[in-house]
Amino acid sequence: MQALRLAGLSSRMRVLDVGCGAGDVAFAAAGMVGPTGAVTRIDAAPAAPEVARARAAHKGAGARADAH
Repeated sequence: MQALRLAGLSSRMRVLDVGCGAGDVAFAAAGMVGPTGAVTRIDAAPAAPEVARARAAHKGAGARADAH
């Protein structure tokens, strides 16, 4: 994602994805910050973090992309 590259995301960074929806941006960010970084996702819609959490588990990104 161009916006994340322009933001300068790199390994070991911590990222907050506000309004995460299904988690697409969070998954891209998790790939950029790597296993030493972390992404926290939040969304006002009650089901969105659960959907994102399930997708993260399926993608193997759950440890780096926590949903609230």
